Amino acid sequence: MSTNGRGSRHEQDDVSRTSVAYLILGYENNRNAIIGFFRNAKSSANWVTDAIQPTVGSNIDWLWKEISDARRRGVKCRQLADITKDNLSHCKKNMARLDEFRHMGGMAVNFGISDTEALVIAPSLAPREELEKIQFIYSDSESVVEFKRRCFDLLWDRAIPAQTRVNELEAGGGESLAAAPATQTQTVIIDRIHSCMECKQTFVYQHEVDEHRRAIGHKNFRAFPVV
Repeated sequence: MSTNGRGSRHEQDDVSRTSVAYLILGYENNRNAIIGFFRNAKSSANWVTDAIQPTVGSNIDWLWKEISDARRRGVKCRQLADITKDNLSHCKKNMARLDEFRHMGGMAVNFGISDTEALVIAPSLAPREELEKIQFIYSDSESVVEFKRRCFDLLWDRAIPAQTRVNELEAGGGESLAAAPATQTQTVIIDRIHSCMECKQTFVYQHEVDEHRRAIGHKNFRAFPVV
């Protein structure tokens, strides 16, 4: 199956093609997978990132060329990221190059979702600045894409506009409006969503699960990793 980034693995007339999910090996193959992700997008290309990605990705010219080309084709490009003091300048730069940008503190995952594809940065001990060592997990499985889309929509609806977060930081604030209460010894990390199996409500934070359990009395919950 091709990974040349030209969309050949998505020929719509190939009714026998089987949906897949696999780890992409090698820098060029990963680069081509990202290119293909944007070139194959029809109406939307959305991605969620931690606080590191905006800094690492803001100066990758070939990436932003693909995003710009996608937007010219009418693809809506949106990013949700953890905006901090350290990546503020890069996020402001990226805000001007996207259709929408939102913030949620504590994001610990990196994934993209389009109309028909999902890309996830595979966990690694390598520094993220070493781009040649970043590997993606790719899938065009309908069930995987639908799950990632639900994750994105849940997080997006809870996030705040990037400009609001920028204003907070430039005014000297640190704590985000889009963050769960954290203790002095524990930082809130978002890497999974929680679902009540009795009423089907979904939650981002553990404290929301605890409050729902106390208020409603439901006890059957499941946690689903976002990536």
